[in-house]
Amino acid sequence: MQYTRFLSPAFVFAVILSAASNTAAQRPGRDPVAPPRDTTVRATPADAPSSATPLAAGQCQLTYERADNMWAAPGRPDGNLGEETIRLEAGQRKVFSTDWRYEKMRNDGVNYYGSHARIITNNGSTDVSVITPTGTRTFGPFWAVRNSVKLDIQEVVCPVR
Repeated sequence: MQYTRFLSPAFVFAVILSAASNTAAQRPGRDPVAPPRDTTVRATPADAPSSATPLAAGQCQLTYERADNMWAAPGRPDGNLGEETIRLEAGQRKVFSTDWRYEKMRNDGVNYYGSHARIITNNGSTDVSVITPTGTRTFGPFWAVRNSVKLDIQEVVCPVR
């Protein structure tokens, strides 16, 4: 241990960072950036939209994952909230609560919470607009591409086609 006094803090940090990234890269099939997925099975209310039922013509479906804190990086839905889904008819809008007192609560099919969204996926066949505090973002139907984001969802809009 007498040699540690000669190592600069920057060198020690670089070695630790290198070891951490090499460990993640050695696990085949795992994204070294994404956290492990929650495998807890949760019951959903009867009126909550199911991603298993096919979409009717004109319906929009948005699947998203939220972090339970504001410090989570884009694409990192830290916490145990899991994946949440909203399904809307054409022309319908849904307002989300972004109050942080609900940041650790899951949607129940009636109340939708939008704070700390980190991954958004459009599973429908039409564009879906997401209104955030910084503006509107439109997510196209790109075969269920997972979009890495860091935003609060204030409202989701399914356009009229």
